Amino acid sequence: MVTRANAYFVVRDVPFDEIPSRFQITRRDHKKVRVVEDGLKSLHRIEVSCLRPVIKGPEALRGPTEVSESDQLVFEVGKRTKDQLREERAKGALAYLKRGETVDYAVSDDRLKGGIPAQRSQVKNRRPFWYSLPTDTMGRIRIVVPEHFDSRFLATLLPASSTQIVLDTLYSIIPQSSEDAELIHLSLNSALTWYQLEQRGRTQHGEGVLKVKVADWESVLVLNPAKIDKALARNLVEAFEPLKEFQKTSVTEELVRPERVAFDLLYLEALGIPDPKEFRLTVERELRAAISERKERAHSVDAAKATKTAIKRVTTSVDAFASRIASSLEPFPDPRTFAGSETGATVLVTTPIEGALELGEDLLSQGEVLSGGQVVASAGDLRAAEYVRGVLLHDPELSVVQLPDPDHLQATLSRWEEAVIEWRGRFDEATDKALNAIADVRLRAEIRQRALVLLHAV
Repeated sequence: MVTRANAYFVVRDVPFDEIPSRFQITRRDHKKVRVVEDGLKSLHRIEVSCLRPVIKGPEALRGPTEVSESDQLVFEVGKRTKDQLREERAKGALAYLKRGETVDYAVSDDRLKGGIPAQRSQVKNRRPFWYSLPTDTMGRIRIVVPEHFDSRFLATLLPASSTQIVLDTLYSIIPQSSEDAELIHLSLNSALTWYQLEQRGRTQHGEGVLKVKVADWESVLVLNPAKIDKALARNLVEAFEPLKEFQKTSVTEELVRPERVAFDLLYLEALGIPDPKEFRLTVERELRAAISERKERAHSVDAAKATKTAIKRVTTSVDAFASRIASSLEPFPDPRTFAGSETGATVLVTTPIEGALELGEDLLSQGEVLSGGQVVASAGDLRAAEYVRGVLLHDPELSVVQLPDPDHLQATLSRWEEAVIEWRGRFDEATDKALNAIADVRLRAEIRQRALVLLHAV
């Protein structure tokens, strides 16, 4: 499935413990509704009936029958009308549909990926409604395969009960008969199929990655389940069973497993190959050679690519890069900005403050603000302590912090938390842009942390 507006349709499921209190969702509510984050980093309450889990990218396929868990969901209401959603009391879904008709989701420099989702040319002409996604078949067994291969060749079987949506760089193979699915699945996981894919695919952009399009998949030959007897079919299924736990490693490692060799020999025998052992040896040698050639071909153009790429000389000065990031952003939001004129209790602060400011988490320290493991302020409850910590991030020299009126404290913190989420989105964008030329992960993390200190965010 291709949404044509991933920033709107593909959302992140916010864990229950991270849901802001303003949504007032209990654990019981969480079974029916979710709080999700869209591509603009804004949070929305949407009914579970309008969300489906996602399988996105080859890395999600962990084994022949295993898919990795993900916090990514797709907003998908099927062919339900807005009136039907109102009858179902799906207020969250209706509000999010309204957002898709009014808000500009321009999260990319590509002009084709910007604009209001409902008005995009490839979205507005969908039938029966602009939000009717062309989802893959549900209620049938599916075999998920990648469009791109690197060092793993994998086909993953999804049962008929699965609700995941297969996105973008993956394909769904749907057997005509559910009885044949298991044999077709193990055929796609055979060394002979890997060899066919290596021969039929094409190298992607000189990067050593194999690209296998639909036309390439359609020409792959597999075992015909109607042509073998049931006893041989059972033997094949039993021989493939141990391999379901493997195949998370590279092809070169997988080919030498004893279980793999036994299965491939039985599979070639079922195909009627006269000398399965010799044939498999030939296929293995040719497959290894083809993968090696594909990788070497990618490395052979490294020098040519290097001469075409402008050399970036990056200074390793942490302070210089951190200052550059800090100068492009406003400081971390101050909770006092959102407090009204009505004041509440006064909280005394023990100075000086040395070390990161943290909130007490256990039963004895709840409502306290700690620095370097030492209590510097006692606010009485967790929300008040959160307000005090936010203030001290900006003014660590304060000896007292004035709390808002108790009736307004919750509203003040809610507005502050919304501002913090938006600020962190801008910070991530500015950081990624400034550190684009730095490859060292540890150096990037050090600069990022220093920038947060300069902006009073830690």
